[in-house]
Amino acid sequence: MHIQSESNNNIMGEIIFDYKLDLKVVESERKAGNIREYDIDWLKGICNGRIFIFFDSVNSEKRNFMLLETGIIDYLLQFENMFSYKEEPDYVFSLVSCDYYSNSNYFKYTLPDNLEIKEGNGGIYVINCKYSSFKKSYENFRKKVIGELIVYYPELLENNSFKDIFLK
Repeated sequence: MHIQSESNNNIMGEIIFDYKLDLKVVESERKAGNIREYDIDWLKGICNGRIFIFFDSVNSEKRNFMLLETGIIDYLLQFENMFSYKEEPDYVFSLVSCDYYSNSNYFKYTLPDNLEIKEGNGGIYVINCKYSSFKKSYENFRKKVIGELIVYYPELLENNSFKDIFLK
């Protein structure tokens, strides 16, 4: 999914979210337990894969992607939490993978519509984009992923925690 954001020298342009699940991991996770009965904490531990976030940049020197190797449901929940907060200037939110040492990223919203994303472990990148474009692209991504996760994990349709959070 992608949304076009206005480009200038400091702000990234188009934002594209995508993901990948290994079908062998899906099969293994489905056999490992009763997904229908998992609470939200157990659900965060399945659907392990990669989330890709690409940022179109007119400056080829700038970082133009993020790779999050994580539980897909875990990161959907973290993004939900991030977007549920009132959009206040200079608010900083962190997203952290379940292993607590990889994929640490800090998101800072500033007026009028800027989102700064900093890699939190080694500070290897800083990405600036339009908050509204990032959020819109995420919302489209979320809709796509939820529909596809139900295909990969049909038991999720019978899981009350999943339904309460993602199928309202």
